[in-house]
Amino acid sequence: MPDLHTLQDLRSTLAQHAHDVPDDTSVVRVAAVHGRARRARQQRAGAVVVGAVLAVVGVVLVPSLGERGPQPADAPDTMTSLGWSYRLASTESGDGRVVVELGDSDTPRLVSWATPGGDQRVAVREQGVPSRTSDAADYADFTWVAPGGGRVTVAAASGGEVDVAVYELDSSQAPPGVGEGVLTFREDVAGRSLLGAALGEPGEASLEVPVTPTDETVWLATTCADLPRGTRVHLAWADERGSFSSGACDSGSSFDPGGSAGTGFPPGRHAGQESTLRMWLTRGGRPVVDGELPDVRIGLGAYTPVFPPVDLAAVDAEKRIEHDGREWVLEKATVARRGQVPWLGVPEEGRFVVVDGVEASGVLRYAVTADGQRVGSQTTYLGSGGGGGGPVDVAPGSRVSIRVATPTSRLDAAGLALYRLTG
Repeated sequence: MPDLHTLQDLRSTLAQHAHDVPDDTSVVRVAAVHGRARRARQQRAGAVVVGAVLAVVGVVLVPSLGERGPQPADAPDTMTSLGWSYRLASTESGDGRVVVELGDSDTPRLVSWATPGGDQRVAVREQGVPSRTSDAADYADFTWVAPGGGRVTVAAASGGEVDVAVYELDSSQAPPGVGEGVLTFREDVAGRSLLGAALGEPGEASLEVPVTPTDETVWLATTCADLPRGTRVHLAWADERGSFSSGACDSGSSFDPGGSAGTGFPPGRHAGQESTLRMWLTRGGRPVVDGELPDVRIGLGAYTPVFPPVDLAAVDAEKRIEHDGREWVLEKATVARRGQVPWLGVPEEGRFVVVDGVEASGVLRYAVTADGQRVGSQTTYLGSGGGGGGPVDVAPGSRVSIRVATPTSRLDAAGLALYRLTG
């Protein structure tokens, strides 16, 4: 292992660990594990897993020679993310890195880690997500794995031992809000306050939500997953004809529906007035009656921002956002216009993510960069218009900008917003 003298040395070493997976990598396939696994340090000698449903593939654990150094703290029994509680499901350890493969799940999971000794630096890479680094204390950091499955790699910068713990959602403990279990609309979502919400009973095909909007944008969140093909969801003010939103249940969530609030609209004449929002289902152009779809459960929540947003070219940058199971606060933002590209300097301490917004005339391809290296995904806009991307992690001390792959004359405006992890 080379000596690490500079920040660039550290970044290069972590990048190498995140991408070069040797044959002796410890791989843990975590299925539906219910009940606590025995401590990983009790498993090292023979890599025997007891008390959990685990399939261990290609495990090569090399014992340390001589006296063992300082040991990491035991994994806590529970962790909290955005008000949701998670319980310890399994632990595993390996030399250099541990790769955890998570099977399908309807709820999210947390993956946390610890290292022995004083060197806490690790590289964390989740399948489909850009890798990041962490130097947090033992089990003080985690990565949030969305419902579904995925692979998480945790690699120690020192090449030494690393312990990994997997946490599963405790659906019996929901944060304050309206609803039931995983279908709870939280009272507070990244600075947005709940105006009102309702969760229908199984089989109910319509519901109403009383609200008194402010002058700010009303953000709507729905839960309506697993509707049969051809079923449409409609949203409207109860005192108006027709609907202001209609379509398939593409944005609905079967977990933490308030966290998916992404449909915003001005309240108009309903601002400051006691009003009612309505949600209902149709199939083949006719309303669905209660009981026609007995397994379906729909819900609607309305939120209003606590803080006014910041203009970021084609998008609004909220003062607070949620990402990776945590809350982030706006550190700074900048906008460049008429073909110029924006840039931001990232502070030396802390964890940060960046969000971008772009307005373009014609086809435009661009990428967000940190110290000249691309981060996140390249985006293409067809014709006039705009949009945004992110959040994506950026390294402390880096210089963040935008690299345009097509003529910058098509770039009308571009903005960057930098967010700092709170807590």
